[in-house]
Amino acid sequence: MKDNLQCRFWNLFSILFLVILFIYPAINYSDLPDTIPSHYNFWGVPDDYSSKNTIWILPVIGLLLYVTLTLISNKLIKPKIGDPQYEYHKAQLFLQRLLFFIMISFFYIVYTTIQIAMGSMEGLPRYFSSIFILLILFMVISFSIQQTLNKAHDNQ
Repeated sequence: MKDNLQCRFWNLFSILFLVILFIYPAINYSDLPDTIPSHYNFWGVPDDYSSKNTIWILPVIGLLLYVTLTLISNKLIKPKIGDPQYEYHKAQLFLQRLLFFIMISFFYIVYTTIQIAMGSMEGLPRYFSSIFILLILFMVISFSIQQTLNKAHDNQ
């Protein structure tokens, strides 16, 4: 029950950031110049520019990821016979947390792109790519460790 409540919590905030991911560009779209950053190098410096229509790429990818991961989380992952139900809920919780992290990251990139296009910023933070990759790895590793510890505890 606790895991189900946590899944709902993370899902609610994922939806919130998904909505903001579409609203923020919509509010600022008319103020954007015709050309905006469309790619950043590893250090967060814009190294390619495209039409302002490209501001919609991350929101659309975010929507597709949300739908896909939600379907996987709710419909396609089924516990195998003999597996405890809580493992199923832990996998759902992991996917919901991952989805939330992706939505926040996408929003931050869109926000920064708009700020750069309007002249308020020069690029993403220098170590954004490194931090993003490390946080994803941390999420996966910590989930794996937690699952291993839970199984070891249950076997005692």
